[in-house]
Amino acid sequence: MENNEEDDLALALQMSLQLTAEQDEAEEAEVQLAISLSLATEEEEREAEDQLLYGPDTNEREEEEQLRLAMVLSLSMQASKSAECEAKPGAVEEEEDCSEQFECPVCLEEMRPPVRIHQCVDGHLLCGLCRENPAILICPICRGKIMGRAVGMEKLARALFGEQK
Repeated sequence: MENNEEDDLALALQMSLQLTAEQDEAEEAEVQLAISLSLATEEEEREAEDQLLYGPDTNEREEEEQLRLAMVLSLSMQASKSAECEAKPGAVEEEEDCSEQFECPVCLEEMRPPVRIHQCVDGHLLCGLCRENPAILICPICRGKIMGRAVGMEKLARALFGEQK
């Protein structure tokens, strides 16, 4: 009879160990599932954010990046021209180079009076017509908030180009 009890006890211990191993495996599987769901949720959040920012087509994001790089290149070229303008203030032949600083980055038109000039929080300029465009909600260069008119730049444009109506 003792042999039977020992066998039963050994069987019970073996079943208990097997059950514990299965529970550990199940818990590990639950942890792995939770991690994968968490990662999937983060990826879904990124995709949802991209869709909010760029619409359902992710190619728009790539186009925005290309536009941003083009703007950076344009700004670096404008900065070098601006340095030339500052080096030779008042030179009539340099008026053309300085007038490039008054080019709208969206429509590429020169912002001559009486065009209203707007600016973002970082001071990037935008013409009044492009500012009225409902599709342009943020600065096309830095994506900052567009604050309002750049009255000082409008006065500078009047001084540079003359009063035109």
